[in-house]
Amino acid sequence: MTAIQIPETRESAADIARLRRQLARQETVLEITRSFAAAPTLEQLLLAVAEQTCAAVNADRTTFFLVDEKSNELWSKSASNLEIKEIRIPKGVGMAGHVAVSGEVLNVQNCYEHPIWSKGMGPKIDEQTGYTTRTMLVMPVKAGSGRIIGVFQIINRLHPDGRLAGRNDPTWPVFTDEDVEFMESIAASAAIAVQNAYLIERTKDMFASTVQVLATTLDRRNPETAGHSKRVSLITEILARRMGLSPLEIEKLRYAGLLHDVGKIGVPEAVLTKAGKLTDEEFGQIKRHAATTREILDQIEFLEGYEDIPRVAGQHHEKLSGKGYPLGEVGDDITLGGRLLAVADIYDALRQRRVYKPAMSIEQALSILHSDLDRGDLDPKAVALLEQCLDEIEAACEPLRPTDEPVETPNGANPHTPPPAANGAGGGAPSSSPQTPAPATAPSPARS
Repeated sequence: MTAIQIPETRESAADIARLRRQLARQETVLEITRSFAAAPTLEQLLLAVAEQTCAAVNADRTTFFLVDEKSNELWSKSASNLEIKEIRIPKGVGMAGHVAVSGEVLNVQNCYEHPIWSKGMGPKIDEQTGYTTRTMLVMPVKAGSGRIIGVFQIINRLHPDGRLAGRNDPTWPVFTDEDVEFMESIAASAAIAVQNAYLIERTKDMFASTVQVLATTLDRRNPETAGHSKRVSLITEILARRMGLSPLEIEKLRYAGLLHDVGKIGVPEAVLTKAGKLTDEEFGQIKRHAATTREILDQIEFLEGYEDIPRVAGQHHEKLSGKGYPLGEVGDDITLGGRLLAVADIYDALRQRRVYKPAMSIEQALSILHSDLDRGDLDPKAVALLEQCLDEIEAACEPLRPTDEPVETPNGANPHTPPPAANGAGGGAPSSSPQTPAPATAPSPARS
């Protein structure tokens, strides 16, 4: 039996070509959707959406605006010259602002003839920059409820070879109905990605605020230590940033700094605020706070990637020499975060007045850190980083220290004369009995 041959007409060839384009674009939508899901932050999502959309519709520029309901503005991020800048425009202003209110799709073939663009700031900006804005596709991005949560503003379709038409070019490529249909699919994927990113960021914000409230509440149990956790968090963050750690690692260390003393919730207030000698039992109660910190934090279901916060926070009294607590971990057993946190904790404890000692000068604090360093207790790189960042650290911490706190040395000594180093200064057990207070030049070891 002979198959019936259907001759290919111009119409059928065009239909096949159109079908192929549609299939290719659907594959592109899937790829773009996957790239949206891989963006770790809302800021990076905005940049990824803009970049992917430009490539998908063969356009020169794309901005993906989000609606800020609180300020009644549209905002986005723009990457240029290795710098990321925020853009904000009022709702109702300009092409994107108009679409954010009206919800319509604008497919403009000549912006200079459009009443909104031609009467706005666009022509002046083109004149200043030498750029020509000719064609534009502006469309809303809607949530499942129909609420407008963003706007795509796509500028200047390129020639098929990727070339941008010149100002006096007689043939400017325009956005087609297929482009509009294609962008509607991308907008639907973008809407889901944005809502997921918002949910994650709100979860993180809620967690961050809860951590901050908890840290502040614990610090306020003892007026002498008010602000300590926040300052330790700031110092650790500064050290981590200077070390070049990733944004995720920096954020984790910020949380670990805020939470490092949460275990003190199990220490009686009378012990925490005791100005005199500590008994063996009291000394043990204070030392147990590092282990309690980890025990408490281990009960929290941290977000993926943040699971090691309990370990890092619980290591702030460990020493490279193995003479720290609660586990006596040695060398590489102590995480990088734990090492940075230990240095930050000691430095702030030295710089702050406590019931058992006055606040110390920067010179005194550094002298004691170097004594700990000489004993092999602290990470040399962490101490060196702290010294390099002292100006930034002091600028960040000074507003958080009690205003009536004098920086002085005991017995009226010259604050610029380094004091003698004390055994166990800054976090390890002193060589003397715990019932004998450490020398006034060093903090009580377990109370930092």
